[in-house]
Amino acid sequence: MSESNPQVIEMSLTKARVSFSECINQVRFRADRIIVTSYGEPKAAIVPIEDLRRLQELDRARVDQPQHMPA
Repeated sequence: MSESNPQVIEMSLTKARVSFSECINQVRFRADRIIVTSYGEPKAAIVPIEDLRRLQELDRARVDQPQHMPA
C-alpha cells in the first residue's frame, strides 16, 4: 500500500487548502507526511492513520507508566 521511503513535505496552508484532496491521497497511498506551514512556520501535520495510531499507543503507554516522584 505505501512506499518504503515516505517523504516529509512542507506545504503552505494556502496550497494545502487548495489541494486538500491531493494531500490526503498522497498521505494515504504513499505514506508521505505533510507539514502544513503558515508564514513559513510549521503549524500542523497530515500523517497516515497508521502514524496516528502509533502516536496514540505511545501516549497510552506514557499515561500507564507509574510516575516517579523526585527525591
